[in-house]
Amino acid sequence: MIRNVEIGWRQGEKEGVIRVEVVCSRRRTLGLEVRQDGRVVLRAPQGAGSQAVMKFVREHQAWIV
Repeated sequence: MIRNVEIGWRQGEKEGVIRVEVVCSRRRTLGLEVRQDGRVVLRAPQGAGSQAVMKFVREHQAWIV
């Protein structure tokens, strides 16, 4: 299953929205990749809820931005 989420971010005076494509599959961990074209893809276990996905992205926002 694939779904899209948008998460707001702020770093000092800069702010914006991170658009994340969430791909759920049979896996145990969360994985994050930023592709060459700038798309952010998060791979998550099928049972991962939106709260867990959003928390993971927020924790890694400095790495993404």
